Amino acid sequence: MGSLRRDAQGRVIFEQLENGGEDGEDFLPEWMREREMREASSQSEEVTLRSTGAQARFFEAVACQTSSLQDLLAPREDSQAISSKLVSDMESALRANASSQAFQGYSARWEENSIENLHLYTLSTPAQSDSSSTSSSAAAAAVQSVLSLSWNCRGNLLAVAYGSISLLGTDTRESRVAVWNLSRIFLREGEPDDVILASSSVTSVQFHPRHPGLLLYGTSSGEVSGHDLGRKESFQVRHGSQMHRESISALEWTYDALLGDFHLLSSSLEGAMVLWRLKEGDGVELWPLASFKMEPPEDTNVASLGLVFAHGTQKLKPLGLTCLRVERLTGMEALREGEQEKKGRQETGGFLIGTEVGGVFRCFLNYSKIHMKVKAQLGEDCFRQPSSSFSSSASSSKLQLPKMECPITYSFYPHMGPVHSVAFSPLLRNLFASCAADGIIRVHSSLQAAPLLLLEPSVLSIYCVAWSPMKPLVLAAGGSGGLVFLYDLTVDPSNPVQTMRASPRVARAGGAGGEGWEVESEEREAGSNVNALLFQESGSLLAAGCWSGETHVWRLRNELCEQVPEDGEAAKKLLG
Repeated sequence: MGSLRRDAQGRVIFEQLENGGEDGEDFLPEWMREREMREASSQSEEVTLRSTGAQARFFEAVACQTSSLQDLLAPREDSQAISSKLVSDMESALRANASSQAFQGYSARWEENSIENLHLYTLSTPAQSDSSSTSSSAAAAAVQSVLSLSWNCRGNLLAVAYGSISLLGTDTRESRVAVWNLSRIFLREGEPDDVILASSSVTSVQFHPRHPGLLLYGTSSGEVSGHDLGRKESFQVRHGSQMHRESISALEWTYDALLGDFHLLSSSLEGAMVLWRLKEGDGVELWPLASFKMEPPEDTNVASLGLVFAHGTQKLKPLGLTCLRVERLTGMEALREGEQEKKGRQETGGFLIGTEVGGVFRCFLNYSKIHMKVKAQLGEDCFRQPSSSFSSSASSSKLQLPKMECPITYSFYPHMGPVHSVAFSPLLRNLFASCAADGIIRVHSSLQAAPLLLLEPSVLSIYCVAWSPMKPLVLAAGGSGGLVFLYDLTVDPSNPVQTMRASPRVARAGGAGGEGWEVESEEREAGSNVNALLFQESGSLLAAGCWSGETHVWRLRNELCEQVPEDGEAAKKLLG
């Protein structure tokens, strides 16, 4: 190829380029030129292969042989000594297995774990809620206090009885019993699920221990009535409705082991108790069986009963009954006592009464004598249907029930004022507590007259006490100023472990444990006192009813609901 022509500056002159050069060579593009091809190969080094093996050189055979059958069956000198040591342990284990149950003493806890007490609800009826917006005089006339509380056997329904605290003459104001279902998702605190109207103040209310919808209540006029929440109908005592002439102070269910059913026991301020029979069928019917006059017989040594302590000036007069509580065991204690009844309960036949002059007495119902005397006077069928003596209304007003002996068997050191509440421990037999207008809580053993402990959480009055059904030494007390005191006698046998407030008007001025709480007199007169206190059967919920007509419900923290090994040791130490 010839050289390219360039100009004076050395730049190629393209106009002079042609396909052929000066020597006749062709100037072809790269893709038009002839290609040259060559063959090539490569070879790696030769691969070397080997065969390798391994061989074990040593072998060993191992075997074992048992003794002969004859040697095993031959008696040994020490076999009898060994078996004698194991027989007693084996027999005791078999007896314990035969009398125990799977998961005995265990109760599932479905609630969330909590480390502090949680206030859940403030329940009130529409009349109580509307009174806050009216004038003070009109509110005082409209608001009625909470006089009694009751949980049903399933623990989801709470019944609240309303009435007047201070009554002058005959109580003619209409009152009510309100029932809330706390298991509802959308609970309205100011709108109860059921409202039962009464002609006078409702002083006591009780759910049936087996039927969750059956409710009975007593009034200040001495009447006993009931309501079946399932059938949405009320029933009244049509036979012997005038058994009580004064206000009913308490209603309690007592178990009749001979009949295998529950009876209702009512007490009144006139010093009388009546035993009632309840029958269910097409409708609910209630009639009286026997009456008890709470006065010792003339031939009884009053001093031997201890009545002289509290009733030295009225030895043979009826004792005005202000409170009543039947002893009822639950859980492990009931199983140890030979429980045969359903729902883990056992009735011992014993009960406590408190009087208006400070006396506290232990009583006992002898159902063998009761059956014998009642059947002799009212007929053999008196426990299945009302006696023919109740057939006419004229005779019912003059009806004479069988009068039983005074059931008082023992007396305890009295309070210096009317007894407001007594409560048996459901987990520890023979342990109970009482409180009165003197502001002192007495923890007693029913086997001795002197109290085991004296608790004074406040300088004001204490109106109610209640034992926890889950933790044996947890005691709750409510009193003036809307305060609820929680005691755990395992932790501190003299001071409350926590104090809760049941009224927003009460101001706290001190620390934990109950010290430093101050309540103004005007606020006390406004009705912030706690008048009723009751644990739910599971022990996790606590309800408190106030004079202001409000009912507060708390969920207690786990420490106050779950048993620990130290509880048993503390209980043994307390009871001696």
